[in-house]
Amino acid sequence: MVLRPDGDATLCIGQASHAWICGQLARRWRDVEPFEDVVLAAEQHDVGWADWDRAPQRNPDTGLPLGFTEIDQDTRMAIWESAARKLETQSLYAALLVSLHGTSLRFGLDQTALQDEWIARLGADRELLDRNRRRLLLWDALSLALCLRWDPYEQDGLRLERVTGEDFTLEPWPFSGDDPVIVECEARRLSGAFADEPTLHAALAAAPLERLRFTLRRR
Repeated sequence: MVLRPDGDATLCIGQASHAWICGQLARRWRDVEPFEDVVLAAEQHDVGWADWDRAPQRNPDTGLPLGFTEIDQDTRMAIWESAARKLETQSLYAALLVSLHGTSLRFGLDQTALQDEWIARLGADRELLDRNRRRLLLWDALSLALCLRWDPYEQDGLRLERVTGEDFTLEPWPFSGDDPVIVECEARRLSGAFADEPTLHAALAAAPLERLRFTLRRR
C-alpha cells in the first residue's frame, strides 16, 4: 500500500491501483512491443498485493496500515513468489515480465529457472525483453513519484517536476504524440489512527473513495 499524508487524513493507494497508473503510462509510451502484453504486465505487476491491501498489517507506531516500504522481507517474498503465476494463463509474456520485475527489485527472489523456461517457450528476444524489464521499472518509479509527489524526480535521463497540485512536467518527452498524458488511480481517505487490525480493516473498507488524476505535460 502507498500512503500519502493529506492534512489530517491519509490517502491509501492500493499497490494494484498504483500499478494501474503504470499501465496507463505504458499505453501512451513510444515504441512499446509487444504492446498489449507489455501494457498488461505494467498494469498487473502488483497483482500479488491485492489480498494484502484489503487486509493490511497495522503499523503499531502509527495505527495505520504498513506502507510498502515498511513490510518485512519474508512477507515481501511470499507476495512476490506467486505474483507471476497469477498471470501465467492470461499472457505468458506478461507473467515473465512480472517475474523479471520482482527479481529486479532485489527482494531475494530467484526465479531464474522459471524465467529461462518461459523465455524458451516464448522464443522471446532477450534484448527486447530486457528493454521492457527496464521500462517497467521506470514506469513503476514514475507512478510512485506521482502518487507520493517526489519533486523533482529523475531516473533514466527523465526529469519529473511538479508544477502545481497534480500537474507535472516530464522531459525529455517519452510519449507518442504531444498532447498531455492524464493518468488516474483510486485512493481511500483514512482519518485517524486505529488500535487494532479488525478496526483498521473495517475503516479501510468503509473509507471514502477518491479518484486521483495526474497530468503530465512537456516542459
